[in-house]
Amino acid sequence: MVNAVITSLPSYNMQIQWFPQYVCHTLDKTVRNFIWKGLNNTGMHMVSVKKMAQPRKMGGLGIRTAYFQNVALLGKLV
Repeated sequence: MVNAVITSLPSYNMQIQWFPQYVCHTLDKTVRNFIWKGLNNTGMHMVSVKKMAQPRKMGGLGIRTAYFQNVALLGKLV
């Protein structure tokens, strides 16, 4: 659900403009909070961000980080 909704919403803007680093960190923080805290605003991060960003084939959750997604989408234009 995270890949389908939260990380895909800013994809259109990422294709045409460079996001500052703090915006990428804020997007990643929102994704992490959605996964671990939910609506109750409680919870611990049981898995590291590196593990979450790994592909599913390698045992991760396959969640894209905002910075690398922005670089990849802008790299298509070059």
